[in-house]
Amino acid sequence: MWDVQDSTCIKSSEVSCGGHTASSCELCPQGNGAAWCNGDCVWDVQDSTCINPSEQRGEKDDEVDEKADDVTEDDEVDEKANSPVSCGGHYADSCELCPQGNGAVWCNGDCVWDVQDSTCVNASEQQGEKDAEVDEKDNDVTEKDDEVDESDNDVTETDDEVDEKAKSPVSCGGHYADSCELCPQGNGAAWCNGDCMWEDSACIDKPPARDCSACKNSSCCNDVCSWNSKTSLCRDELTNDVRTASVHLNWAERPKGASNPSWWFNQVTVRDSSDVSYFATMGNSFGYGGIQQLTE
Repeated sequence: MWDVQDSTCIKSSEVSCGGHTASSCELCPQGNGAAWCNGDCVWDVQDSTCINPSEQRGEKDDEVDEKADDVTEDDEVDEKANSPVSCGGHYADSCELCPQGNGAVWCNGDCVWDVQDSTCVNASEQQGEKDAEVDEKDNDVTEKDDEVDESDNDVTETDDEVDEKAKSPVSCGGHYADSCELCPQGNGAAWCNGDCMWEDSACIDKPPARDCSACKNSSCCNDVCSWNSKTSLCRDELTNDVRTASVHLNWAERPKGASNPSWWFNQVTVRDSSDVSYFATMGNSFGYGGIQQLTE
């Protein structure tokens, strides 16, 4: 770690567990098992504990001395020569091949377990990636400093936009102009947005939006709105541009002499419609009848 007072790098009293540090290998797992036992430590499969590899190596050396007839150092040297990467308790051609289906517990030594990707990776390569991330963050800090320096200038992009809007009050979408007519600047409909709309190969002002529901009485409900006397509501007038789920047309008053008719005649003249419209011509206590449109 870095000694700020002496400006020197000194050895930390803590051990590296791989992605974090602890005061000892025993404290690395924090309840997460072998996945959190890497770096300076290795996972003891037999005791299910995280231990210091130097201590484990000392114990293994003692076991080797006791079992010299079965396992010799020459065997380990041969294995290391054939498979140069140390996985902790065994060797492999690469960290990727260390687990052999046993997950993080077989990923130690020269390797560490990547919890995010659930893979065994080279510890030095992972450290190199982290160093690269630190360098990238340093670059980000430098870029932010540059951005701050740019914002200190007298004229900023925001100020330019405000000035442009003040001089040209009409919004064309991504820029401003004195009028909708001047928005395209030879670019056609693509430059005609914002306060303007493209119609008949020309950029024109958008018509003011009318909120019919804001009108609370019949006196203001006109133009593109229609007043419903039964509900006392002002709504958009039915046009080809207005879709409704259902429209029911009824007599305002039942015709005199038709209080109990034995038969009647209805005629429906369709002037406009959309796909799968249904035209109901009659309805009574037994059901309803009409015409179902299948296509346009």
